Amino acid sequence: MRVIADTQPSASWWRTTVLRREDVEIISVHIGAAEFEETPDGGYRFRCPECGVWDFGPTMVLDHAVNIWLKGGRLPSAAVLAGACLTCEHATQPEGRDVPLEE
Repeated sequence: MRVIADTQPSASWWRTTVLRREDVEIISVHIGAAEFEETPDGGYRFRCPECGVWDFGPTMVLDHAVNIWLKGGRLPSAAVLAGACLTCEHATQPEGRDVPLEE
């Protein structure tokens, strides 16, 4: 068996586009984040509404939440997209809803 040592993708392998702040704000509100901010590397982080730390975030890749779900016209329920905190284990239960498509 041959093992290839360098098979791990870079940390940003999944980023296909630069996310618009307005789109991330919609996801932030949907998952129940207390607030969000852009990070120096161009990503985003979210504050937990329960404990106030920056360990909160969506339960799916943010790029997919924006480019597949939001751009597709629907924000899914908690079974697919919720918010969760890695520190206090707080989790949100958003309801699914339709969103207007951009022209």
